[in-house]
Amino acid sequence: GASGRGKLARRVEGSVICARAAMARRGLTLALLALLAVLVAVFWSDILLLLALEEDRQHHQQGGESAGVSIDASDDKPGEDDDVALASAATEVGGVEEEEEGLASCVLPAAKRVVAIGDLHGDLSKARRALALAGLVDPETLDWVGGETVAVQMGDILDRGDEEVAIFELLEKLKAQAKRAGGALHVLLGNHDVMNVDGDFRYVTRGAYEESARWAMAAGETPKDSMKRTRYALMRPGGAIAKRFMAPNPLVVVVGSTVFAHGGLHPSHVRYGLDRMNGETRSWIEGTGERKALWFLNAKEAVIWSRVYSVQGKEECTMLEKTLQMIEGSVQRLVVGHTVQQPMGINGACSDQVYRIDVGMSSGMYDAEPEILEIIDDGREVRKVTFQSNAPSAQVLAKHITT
Repeated sequence: GASGRGKLARRVEGSVICARAAMARRGLTLALLALLAVLVAVFWSDILLLLALEEDRQHHQQGGESAGVSIDASDDKPGEDDDVALASAATEVGGVEEEEEGLASCVLPAAKRVVAIGDLHGDLSKARRALALAGLVDPETLDWVGGETVAVQMGDILDRGDEEVAIFELLEKLKAQAKRAGGALHVLLGNHDVMNVDGDFRYVTRGAYEESARWAMAAGETPKDSMKRTRYALMRPGGAIAKRFMAPNPLVVVVGSTVFAHGGLHPSHVRYGLDRMNGETRSWIEGTGERKALWFLNAKEAVIWSRVYSVQGKEECTMLEKTLQMIEGSVQRLVVGHTVQQPMGINGACSDQVYRIDVGMSSGMYDAEPEILEIIDDGREVRKVTFQSNAPSAQVLAKHITT
């Protein structure tokens, strides 16, 4: 009767509801399994990368320990003076008591006009603006118009910004154009550049990972199963980006009476040899040299990490004077980047024996307006050049009267 049909309908309805619930649970289970598979793939890729990094880092740390120093990547804290320890470390890894005879290859003759540009940190727009402010490039074509000017970029192309390789490529082009024009562009190595060769990607942006992956494909490099592994393959010693864009870059360059280094120079560095440090670093980045011997890249007082001349009111001026006197020739001043000088911008210290020129121009740092240092006639006049109403304006920082 009617009641029987009602019971049957309720049973059918209940079965349908149960079936739908079962299907929903099965769909949810399948979705969860798919998500789990993705997570496992990502974590497994990261585990493989970490294993590769750990193998290299153990090798690197053995070098730091054998030199009696520790590797410290605390980029945002000023270092404390430990030059005595580094001098001892230099001796332990084969440091020399006296400088090698003759001019090192990093020592270049004086130029009528020298300009220095601070840390760029992956900001292509600010890099272009700084190059134009320095009178080195046409703002539209980005071709070299600096003539015989000698330019030094202080390193730290990498990290904190999305357009690192684009900056490398621009600077590579300008190096060739400057040479043909009778000028020169020297790009130093900074601590963030070395960190990436070491496999330390803590400050790499998502955009930079994507850019390096695109560059790998365009360059015919075999992509890995994650962007991190792809970057590691490109940046590690002997990797395509490391070998092409970073290996040619020195730690230190001397132009006339001015020496340039990303973080700073200490007596132990000069005693070991500027050209020797440059050569050994290049061999390591090319994949043909050992990392463990490079004590001058480790710890807070390394060439790329030192801040002993850069912290306001805490400058080690006596050590700086000694360091400059040890460099062959009449070197009068040191130019450094690495430590952001805000809000004062480019400034001098230690009776104008050091100029600090990192103004944090990258949008990944302080997003400050670019400033450049200009040295005229080998130090007759030293100027800070800034934009005023979108036009270059020079402020004299020091004058040297010659007779």
